[in-house]
Amino acid sequence: MARVLRPDEKLDVVAILRDLEHYRPRRRGWTWRQPPPGGRLEQGPFVYREVTRPLEQSVPLPASKYFGGIDPQPDPVITTEIASGRFEDDLRRMRMAAWHGA
Repeated sequence: MARVLRPDEKLDVVAILRDLEHYRPRRRGWTWRQPPPGGRLEQGPFVYREVTRPLEQSVPLPASKYFGGIDPQPDPVITTEIASGRFEDDLRRMRMAAWHGA
């Protein structure tokens, strides 16, 4: 993955995702999101599918107070904005952007 990214070339998403399940960062490890038991998550009066187990330190959106503080976490999604070319840093930036609502 030591390939230099050029701004005039499209990203090869297939190459980025190739062998992703075997990737291990050099610094601190990551964990894959786990589905809820039975594939369903009940929060308040709602039942969700295609979600992951709730995060321990998640802060729900402000409007969730009108729905009993629910905070369903969707299945992981892929974003395409990559900044540096270092996979760990790029994933960290994407997670930060997603955390802040990008």
